[in-house]
Amino acid sequence: MGASAPASMGLLRATQIAQEIGTLPSTVKHYRNLGLLSPVGATPGGYHLFDVHALDRAREIRRLQREERLTLEEIASRLSADQQ
Repeated sequence: MGASAPASMGLLRATQIAQEIGTLPSTVKHYRNLGLLSPVGATPGGYHLFDVHALDRAREIRRLQREERLTLEEIASRLSADQQ
């Protein structure tokens, strides 16, 4: 299975999410550790896999940081309120 196989199945690794939103993989890991992003699975090698919804959420997190200058804590509150 090549590096592009997860993306072709609709699943993305943190590095791919990071590339899509213009940040570092460590930032995506930080979002995951804070509970802002949730993986839907993992590769046999232990890499977390995310679906398209996580990509959309990561894009929204970055937008809120850049455009509205919200902190990650404020973003977490807003996103959890939006889900209710």
